[in-house]
Amino acid sequence: MANQNFESYTDFPTNVSNPFYLHPSETPAVILVTPPLEGNKNFQSWIRSMKIALISKNKMVFVDDTCTTPSKTDPLYNQWIRCNSMVLAWIQRSVSANVLKSIVFFSKASDAWKDLHDRFDQGDMFRIADIQEDICRLTQGSLDVSEFYTELKALWDEIENFRPLPSCKCAIQCSCGVVQSMRLFREQDYTIRFLKGLNEEYAHVRSQIMMMDPFPPIAKAFALVTQQERQFHAPFIADSDREHKPQSVSNTPTQALSVNTNPSLNGGGRRGGFGNRGRGRGWGGGRGQGSNRLCTNCGRTNHTVDTCYALHGFPPGYYTKNNRGGNSVNMASNGNGFENSTSSVSEPQNGNVTFTQDQYKGLMDLLQQSKNQVQASSHSANTAVSLRNSHISNSVTTNPFVFCFILQ
Repeated sequence: MANQNFESYTDFPTNVSNPFYLHPSETPAVILVTPPLEGNKNFQSWIRSMKIALISKNKMVFVDDTCTTPSKTDPLYNQWIRCNSMVLAWIQRSVSANVLKSIVFFSKASDAWKDLHDRFDQGDMFRIADIQEDICRLTQGSLDVSEFYTELKALWDEIENFRPLPSCKCAIQCSCGVVQSMRLFREQDYTIRFLKGLNEEYAHVRSQIMMMDPFPPIAKAFALVTQQERQFHAPFIADSDREHKPQSVSNTPTQALSVNTNPSLNGGGRRGGFGNRGRGRGWGGGRGQGSNRLCTNCGRTNHTVDTCYALHGFPPGYYTKNNRGGNSVNMASNGNGFENSTSSVSEPQNGNVTFTQDQYKGLMDLLQQSKNQVQASSHSANTAVSLRNSHISNSVTTNPFVFCFILQ
């Protein structure tokens, strides 16, 4: 650029589009790109990032020799020195310490830029061969799909930079479509490399994509695979983790066990239902509502004269209030000639009654004891039959309230 052309840049203090304009926030300590330049390994990605950063700041003219050094008598000379030093500082702050040693003594940003190009911009066949080998060896492994795709794309873009597809330069553009076909084939190679590098858990979706016609581009293939990945990693909620309300003893003592006392299920027949458990052993055989059995001996319902305890005797293990070791149930006298249980046994008002955890545990213990008593009572069956015509004990002065215990 000749010195006379600098006259158009004299408005740099106010014109933000002027290459000589420097914003007050722009300092030499700014790091434009990361990671820093380390050599041949990342030069292609670094140089591209630096070009984008310098173009955005309108300072690319200071590294490509578009804006030459003005004469010392030029009014813009001092401003050119400021801008050149600022760009040179940005370059030095964006390279590693080892690379910095080789460019620290440059006074012009364009000289440092050219030196880096000459050393690291070597698109020789060895580098191309290394990239191709890295692409073939790259597999997903422990990476997720996004990380694997990112690494593959970095290698693919680098080899595209070394070996770009040619474009038609003829005066009359050809219409055979050879260049478009070559571009399509390379795009398909890119997609195939991505699919073949996936783990075996994606074998099904991989085969589905490769059988698609037309063959999808890399962006669509990546979207389909990531959908499958989200399906694999979706949280699985087992049935045991879901919140249910089973009819069982809850974990807290304040909650209770709900037991079905439907009269049609527990009220009749020989299988007795559970009642509320009070201080005594409050469970009996067949106290459900709706039973049509009536004892002609004691006048009570839910049993017949054949199984009346007041007539045939009580099963072993039951005792009265006055006789803790006798063969009678825990009784309390009332005015009707029988003894009622000292525990408060309430009839259920609806289809369910509830038990606390302690009551349920005691009930299970009682069931185990009853099984043992059934075995013991089998030896005294003849004795129970012989008591059919025996006189009821004199201690029974009132009508007892009898819980019919059905032996299974």
